[in-house]
Amino acid sequence: MKSWGRRVLLVLFWGSVGALLAGGISLILGAGEASVLPFVVGTIGASVIGPIAAVMGAKTVTGQSIAQLAKAKPDEPLPADAPRLIARIESLREAGVTVQNFHHLFEIEITVFPRTGQPHRETISQFITLGDLPNLATGAFVVAATTDAGTKIDLRPAPQWAESLRTAPELYGRITAPAATHTPPADTREEVVLGAGRAMHPARRAVNLFLVAVCVAGGAYGSLLYVFNGADRLTVAVVETPQRWSGQVHGLWDSARLPLELADIQAQLGDRELQHIVVFSDFISLGVHSDTDPIGLDTYAVRNGRLDEPWASTRSDDGGFSAADIDTDLIREVTQRIYRETPDAEISDVQVRRSAGALELNVSITGKYQSTYRVFDAVTGEEIPQG
Repeated sequence: MKSWGRRVLLVLFWGSVGALLAGGISLILGAGEASVLPFVVGTIGASVIGPIAAVMGAKTVTGQSIAQLAKAKPDEPLPADAPRLIARIESLREAGVTVQNFHHLFEIEITVFPRTGQPHRETISQFITLGDLPNLATGAFVVAATTDAGTKIDLRPAPQWAESLRTAPELYGRITAPAATHTPPADTREEVVLGAGRAMHPARRAVNLFLVAVCVAGGAYGSLLYVFNGADRLTVAVVETPQRWSGQVHGLWDSARLPLELADIQAQLGDRELQHIVVFSDFISLGVHSDTDPIGLDTYAVRNGRLDEPWASTRSDDGGFSAADIDTDLIREVTQRIYRETPDAEISDVQVRRSAGALELNVSITGKYQSTYRVFDAVTGEEIPQG
């Protein structure tokens, strides 16, 4: 059950990494403020879930669980009456567990030289301070004590062992023993050690990398679908990115996203009439006749098909229209014409409204020294001269 829980957490972790990636991608694709959400979700998810999964995946060190290691008292002296023997260090490695920010857990392979019988190797675990580490290099001779907790290196041997350590290289330096074979207890054999890796079969590593890639891609794609509110907008954003970089697409007014936005507005507002609609570079603002106030106007901001909470204002008498009355191809044609005729023009917004009964396009142009606007018939595309 624990292993399945860890697998679920790992899926969520890599999915959160994908959400972080989606935040960057959505910025590149022009999602603007909507990119903040995957950044926040991804950061919180990765920073919280990652450590939990790591702890759940902790293996044992020479048969000791992390819970047992956490209760260890590294400063506790070895019993004076514990049997002691000369041993030689064959290898040691840090297991990645630290207690009290000072004592580091090491796995140490030693050759023990008994008074009678053949030398043998053992793999032990012991907390070592970095100050004691230089005395435990490979090939160094030490005093090993047999305690209730297993074999431990006596880091502070009694003076009577000094002569034994001095003569140990001459007596045991050429003696070898078979490599240690260590089998953890059955109840801990499948657990994992923090920071202690083991060889993994290449096929299994490839499968793990594939699954990680799937989780990251899934998290990124799911986040992007949410940001752009559907696969259609996401596809348009991806396709139009090179066009935006090259200047072929300048804003929502000449983007293939505009028909999608208007279709969603029509679906959500139903028969309610629009008083005006203003298309900005990455969102739409619109005024809608109120259902509850006969002279009221509800104003919405629309981003990727999502209508924000409305705020009320007073309605004018210009008359209403429907989102279906707006010709998005005509808006694109008019704005592209402005860019062709005035290459340095910067359109700030395109407003659709009724004036004297006719539906008009009012294009606001921001210049270097002054701003202006041009008005077009929203049905024919002909420019309406302004006096």
